Amino acid sequence: MKRVLLVVNPVAGRGKSVTVAPQLLKELTAVGIQAQIAYTTEQDINPALDQAILDSDIVIAMGGDGTLNRVARPILLSQQPRPAVAFVALGTGNVAARAFQLPQRLSDVANLVATKTTRHIDAGIVFQNGIAVAVFLLWLGAGLDAALIHAVAALRSRLRGSWLMPRYFLEAPKTLITYPFPKIGVQSKYTNGNFASVMIANVGLLGVGSVTRLADPCDGQFNLIATSPRNRLSWGLSALLASIHGYDFCYGVSRSRETNITLQSQERIPIQIDGEPFGVTLLAGHVAPLEIKIMPLALPLLAPR
Repeated sequence: MKRVLLVVNPVAGRGKSVTVAPQLLKELTAVGIQAQIAYTTEQDINPALDQAILDSDIVIAMGGDGTLNRVARPILLSQQPRPAVAFVALGTGNVAARAFQLPQRLSDVANLVATKTTRHIDAGIVFQNGIAVAVFLLWLGAGLDAALIHAVAALRSRLRGSWLMPRYFLEAPKTLITYPFPKIGVQSKYTNGNFASVMIANVGLLGVGSVTRLADPCDGQFNLIATSPRNRLSWGLSALLASIHGYDFCYGVSRSRETNITLQSQERIPIQIDGEPFGVTLLAGHVAPLEIKIMPLALPLLAPR
């Protein structure tokens, strides 16, 4: 019998997940699946939840893109057989649901669990001093976009769900004006140099717009988009191109496909992973660089083929 675990972020969708979770359990019961339920907490480290995830055959993440990352992290960092992962998007951006073309009707999710229809996607692992410190399924950003995410993150206790997205548009001009654009050193097989902002993309979509149309989460490669320094007006135009899916045509951008990338800096650099602030926000001279490696087709994702 399949061991199915439903991991719910209780604050996702302004608390909507708490009422949606029992509905999904009913849909699962209708197709002969019994599931256990567990809730995430504000504490990022929860060994009991990690072990419950690893002991399951199928794990369903219910919440935002950060909740999906929270479920995927112990799976990807473990040497145990990997359970399949399903996702019910109830967050702000819900990029993963769009990027991986995941169903959102609860009955469709239940049917995927019953049939265990999977496709494998690439994942990124972030190392520091040789130790894995994070994973990502969507993207890792260093620089301007991460600065914006860090600025908005402090508001999340008051703003949730659809109320949070407009705040990004309000905070974007402030971030553009105040962010100092320190240099980010990039070392990889095809791109080397100092840049003002870096995106390591497994998928192209953003919460609004896209950083590239070329990213494929199943090709065993990252898309590295490294943007050269520019004036603030040019940054504003770059952001506009990204919002209308035109960043592939932005000038002064180094683009390459990579499997191993190192980021370092002599200054403070904000980092975001899958749309959430990363705990290690400093890439300074006394802090070890971040090394990002790809794990090809590492995560079995329940998704239509």
